[in-house]
Amino acid sequence: MMMSPEIYDDARRNAAVHAQIRVLGLSGEAGVVSVKGWVVRVFRNTSGTSQLGAIILFNVHVQVDRSVRPALSGTIFYDRAMLKAARWLEVFLQSERDGLALARSQLVPIRRPTWRPVCRTEEPGFCCRPKN
Repeated sequence: MMMSPEIYDDARRNAAVHAQIRVLGLSGEAGVVSVKGWVVRVFRNTSGTSQLGAIILFNVHVQVDRSVRPALSGTIFYDRAMLKAARWLEVFLQSERDGLALARSQLVPIRRPTWRPVCRTEEPGFCCRPKN
C-alpha cells in the first residue's frame, strides 16, 4: 500500500542528512543497487556521518523489469538507467546500524551541485521535483 504524501514530506524534513553527492559508482543489479558517492554539499547533518568530502554508501530500490509494476509499498522504485546516467544526486539520508539509508527513498538527480538545496524540505509530495 502506498503511504500518504505527508509521510514522505516528514522524511525529507526529518532526515539526519540532506546533501548533494557526486556519484562514483553503482553496484548490484536485481532490485537494489548500492550507490557510492562523494559528499560535495551538506545542507543538514545532525548525525555527523556525512561530512563534506566523505565517501558514502547507501542502497536504492530499482525497478528491474519496466513491464512489471512493483508491488505497492512505501518504497519508491527508481529507474536503474536513470541512476546509472546520473552524475550528481541530492539525497535525504538517515543513520542506521550498518551505515546510511535513504529516508523513505528520497533522492533526485541534479544537473550540478548548487549552493542552495534543489529539494526544499517544505515541498509537498512523494518525492522532490528538481527545478534546476
